[in-house]
Amino acid sequence: GCITPVHKSGSKSYVNNYRPICSLSQFNKIFEGIIYDKMISFIETNNIFSKTQFGFRSGLSTEAAKIYFIDKIHTGQNKRHHTVEMFTDLSKVVDVTDHTILAKKLEHYGFKEKIVDLLKDFVSNRKYFVSTNGLNSTTKGSTLCPFFIIYK
Repeated sequence: GCITPVHKSGSKSYVNNYRPICSLSQFNKIFEGIIYDKMISFIETNNIFSKTQFGFRSGLSTEAAKIYFIDKIHTGQNKRHHTVEMFTDLSKVVDVTDHTILAKKLEHYGFKEKIVDLLKDFVSNRKYFVSTNGLNSTTKGSTLCPFFIIYK
């Protein structure tokens, strides 16, 4: 796929102000969609995601996270408990996912060996290039989808 950096906001000289947009082939888009649908169904059916993971999940939002957080605070106050919350920014986790650890986690949660092997091959043997100002460079590696964040 071709990765094109698209400016979000802020200074154009700061790399974190760009979002990498990847143009995939039609085959890859269809393949990823099929795999995603199958995997997310398995993950949701088997409650693999933590109930407090609001990012990268259908039907959940930052608004849902705020409501959950406020409810927890009020519940703790009403019971005279101390309340501690931890927030984790997982926005860059997709970029640094270790595919070996991911494969072991998928196996641990009951994904069939054939699917895990297919995904390992799919994410490890992909080629990307970055296109900026008409110049192309080559890089290797990717991840399938953000739902690979399984920290439960």
